[in-house]
This record gives sequence, structure tokens and C-alpha cells, in this order.
Amino acid sequence: MKATKLTSQIQKELRKINPEVRVEIDTEFAYFYDANIITYCPFQLYPEQEEAFADFVEKTFDFDLRPHSFLFALLHEVGHSITMDSLEDDELTSELIMREAVHLMDFEKGNDLYFNLPSEMMANEWAVDYFKTNFDKCIKLENKMQKMLNHYYKKIQG
Repeated sequence: MKATKLTSQIQKELRKINPEVRVEIDTEFAYFYDANIITYCPFQLYPEQEEAFADFVEKTFDFDLRPHSFLFALLHEVGHSITMDSLEDDELTSELIMREAVHLMDFEKGNDLYFNLPSEMMANEWAVDYFKTNFDKCIKLENKMQKMLNHYYKKIQG
């Protein structure tokens, strides 16, 4: 499976939740508000960051995302696409400034600031709620995505 096919399949699934969103492969999970693009990474490139994020979600929302980390990361980005319009322009500007400050802080303080940004909290809350409300559907989707990822990994390994 080529990356373009994997991306196309992920986009097809996410458009069932938000028909407007586009999906692209990248080196990280992110949401680009102006373009309505979600990026994803099929590899675990930042394990320390991912573990800190999982700890935060579990502590804050009483939800263990570890068994569902790939799907949860995608749902988090969908959450951004759905909730970002509820932030005022001045709130978005403040967040952009705080996001830059994160890079100047040590790991723990930077994560604490970043994870508690209003847009991050809203995206997490949306993702947790969606997962809990649609648990069976999410498990099926997760299994489907895991098969797609496994197929992708086998293809790139030759």
C-alpha cells in the first residue's frame, strides 16, 4: 500500500465525521485551520511526547488512550476542525504566542502549557466524548485502520 492510498483511506473515514476535512501524510499529527487539513504520521516518532500526552488525557479526562493512540490522535485533530470556530480571533492570537513560548520551556512545563491551551482542551474533550459515545464504531474503525497501517508497513519493508 502506498502512502497516498493509506492517506486516501484515512481521509475517507474521517470525512464520515467531518466531510470538509482533507488529510495529508506528514511527520506529525496536526490540524491546519486555514486549509482545513489534518496531517498524520504512520510512525511513532516522538514516544516521550506521546506518553506525556497519554498521561495528561488519562488524568484530565479519565480516558486511557494508549490502546487507541493512532485513532485518538486522528480524532483529536478532527476535534480541532470541529471546535476551532468557537475560539475568538484574540484567543487564537494568544494561543499562537503561547505555542511559540512552549518551544522555549523545558519539556514538562512546555507540555503543561501546551496541553492546557483552550483549543487543545476542546479538541481532547471532543475526541474523548466522540470515542466514548461511539465506542463500538470507534473500535471497528480502529481495527480497520490498524489493518491498513499493517499493510502499509509490510509494503514499505519490502
